[in-house]
Amino acid sequence: MSTKEAFAQHLNQTDSDVFADFEHFFVCINKSLFEGRLQTPVFSFTRNSRCKGAFQLERYVSVEGSVRHGITLNSEYCRAIGDDGTMNLIGFLAVQQARHDLGPEGRGGKRGTPGNVDIWSLKILSGLGLEPFVENGEDERQTGYGLSVRRVEGGPFDEMCRELVLTGCQFRWRENASNLDGSGEAGPGEAPEPKPQTRDRYECPECGLKALAKPGAQLICGSCNLAMPKTEPTK
Repeated sequence: MSTKEAFAQHLNQTDSDVFADFEHFFVCINKSLFEGRLQTPVFSFTRNSRCKGAFQLERYVSVEGSVRHGITLNSEYCRAIGDDGTMNLIGFLAVQQARHDLGPEGRGGKRGTPGNVDIWSLKILSGLGLEPFVENGEDERQTGYGLSVRRVEGGPFDEMCRELVLTGCQFRWRENASNLDGSGEAGPGEAPEPKPQTRDRYECPECGLKALAKPGAQLICGSCNLAMPKTEPTK
């Protein structure tokens, strides 16, 4: 059975499990793009207004001792970006899980850090047709923390999503925004506020070397021996 046929069958069979659509979409990613080598995570919602979504390393354990990863999604953020954006977000988190499940070991035997895009993760994202970027546009980096991804038209991930949309793929459940307790959570239709920037961008006027550092830092280019002034982000 193809991935497209499997999702169509899933839509006909499942109507009450809140996280079934998210989980089945992850299964489609796993089968189509990772040859079924990823463990299926446990999905949940978060009300943390600063979290769009997160891969949670070995978050859950059963009474028998089995361990599973988790993926948590901000329901209001997913509402704001729609199903198309939510697919991109889950694809991004799947790559973060793949970094741990399939990637090479780093220092201390670790296989990456949840939330961080390293060189291995960047290669996988590029191969799938997912491009990392900083949403507020204040720098052009593609590695590190605080990134989002956008889909490259015609890439493997884009083609898979287009096929699933033709089957009626959608995420049918969200948290009930009208029933939240009002304790500073994201309100109806609002995306979580981005974290405030804590670093400025500096650039050598001679060789163009760029660096990020705390506001007010006094940096000198080691090659040119020139002061590196703060620069405005590229628009």
